[in-house]
Amino acid sequence: MLNRRYIRIKVLQALYGYFSSDTSDIVKSEREMFNNIERLYDLYIYQLAFIVELRHVASVITENAKTKHLATKQNLDPNLKFIENKFIQQLSENINFKREVNNRKISWNNEFELVKRIFLAIKGSEHYWKYMFVSDDSYQTHQHLITTCFKENIAEDEQKSQ
Repeated sequence: MLNRRYIRIKVLQALYGYFSSDTSDIVKSEREMFNNIERLYDLYIYQLAFIVELRHVASVITENAKTKHLATKQNLDPNLKFIENKFIQQLSENINFKREVNNRKISWNNEFELVKRIFLAIKGSEHYWKYMFVSDDSYQTHQHLITTCFKENIAEDEQKSQ
């Protein structure tokens, strides 16, 4: 869902652009405003798709750890709580979400290293380890981890992909 605040910002930007431009084509300004709001929605879908891709990267890393020559007990029998996160599972199975991702041609497949780097940062965080070993398996616990990871690790990430 789009936050009303972001829509207000886009409307005010469009109004500012309209009043500060030399032309007075209201139809063009309105079209541009709706285009900007649509791009904002694309960003929203990109961010949700990133969360699903985090789970995919976590499963790839876990499977690769199992095939090591000198695999430890932790590598052979990993804690799969993050991979089985109920919130991510529900998101990845949502038909409307899948349709939006396909229609907008959104994919993080070419950004494996970026997603891996962010996953490893999440894995090194305190909130991740609290989540992995907490006995509460409620939907709210799973959702809280994703919200915290997004705020602290994804939205705050300052490195760009190379």
